Amino acid sequence: DLIMVPCIWGAIFLAGIAGNLLVVYVMLRYGEVNTTNCYIINLAATDLVFIIVVIPFTMINYVVPSWILGRWMCKFHTYMIDVCLHGTCLTLTAMSIDRYFAIVHPIKSIVHRTPKVAVVVSVSTWIVSILLCIPFGVFVDTIVHPDFPNQLLCRETWPSKLISKLSLVYVVIVNYVIPLMVIMLCYSLMLKRVWKNKTIVKPKGNRSSTNASRVQGQKRRKVAKMVAVVIWLFATCWLPIHIFRLWTTFDPNFPKTELVYVYKILAHALSYANSCVNPIVYSFLGDGFRKAVRKAFPRIFR
Repeated sequence: DLIMVPCIWGAIFLAGIAGNLLVVYVMLRYGEVNTTNCYIINLAATDLVFIIVVIPFTMINYVVPSWILGRWMCKFHTYMIDVCLHGTCLTLTAMSIDRYFAIVHPIKSIVHRTPKVAVVVSVSTWIVSILLCIPFGVFVDTIVHPDFPNQLLCRETWPSKLISKLSLVYVVIVNYVIPLMVIMLCYSLMLKRVWKNKTIVKPKGNRSSTNASRVQGQKRRKVAKMVAVVIWLFATCWLPIHIFRLWTTFDPNFPKTELVYVYKILAHALSYANSCVNPIVYSFLGDGFRKAVRKAFPRIFR
């Protein structure tokens, strides 16, 4: 539907812009200076760039059958999709590793779990993503539509079909499989540690220090829960589009039916929606974000 689909993507675009801008502004201005908030800001910035660069161009390309934005915008658009996807995966992995050290090695990791280190890691995710994705910007160009000579398409132009397939496998493995494996390992070790702490009999001692330790442990577990939900949403939202791309690339009998086309549209919409749901998660599960919002808008939360 030329009206309904752009309207849905437009709603995702507006919600994502507003939500992620709010997260970046509030956390930078009023949030506590800690490692988790640094990664939250970086993730919101990555989502914001993704929304701005990807959704408007995709909407135009959906409504207008020919690519009308030029050769260099075709390259930039495709390149930034992969840069943002790499950046998101690296940031989520870094957040999971940070949570692992905070819960499993809370004392030993204090020296390394600092905002300065988190900023360095966040900047590094952008640098690594920019460098790794250079081939995705080089091997893409505008080509003449095979069935309509007057129309142009923005497509990948890898030297061979084998390299094209390998590039897709690389994207899925590096941006989905490996990050989820690392994340699942970190959370398995965290759950093991939390369960072990629950089964250990607490020694008698200073009541105030025991209460402080308990509160600190609850805070760590709550942040870990928030990060886990963010990661679960990422895994759920991006799985359908990865399945679709692998299916179309490796199945020579790929069915070009109306039902499959609807699946493609929904898969794209779900992957875009991932970039606007994180602020909602922070609102419900992030104590630090809620406190920062109250400071930013004291009249509303009086």
